[in-house]
Amino acid sequence: MKKDIYVFPAILTQYEDNIGITFPDLPGCVSNAKNMDEAVKNAKKTLALHLFGMEEDGIDIPSPSSINNLKLDSNEIPLLVEVYMPLYRNAIESATVKTTVTMPQWL
Repeated sequence: MKKDIYVFPAILTQYEDNIGITFPDLPGCVSNAKNMDEAVKNAKKTLALHLFGMEEDGIDIPSPSSINNLKLDSNEIPLLVEVYMPLYRNAIESATVKTTVTMPQWL
């Protein structure tokens, strides 16, 4: 069953030139950002898109880990990311795509 709200812990890793974003409970759900504000926005979008894909593919969404159980390095900080899925589902399902069509000249 699809839930309306999901909250998952993310790990933000500070590198020299960017911030890496990973979700320990969701392998393959990764992103990056230039600064902390962008990292929070990207984390929300990435989580919503990943969860939407899992829902569409019929993959069971795991229960989120407790943020207290995360093992962090010195350049990492935890972040709880909350997404309200009805907004993202609607945006994804109603998105338009511009395409270019090549037709024979005689048409």
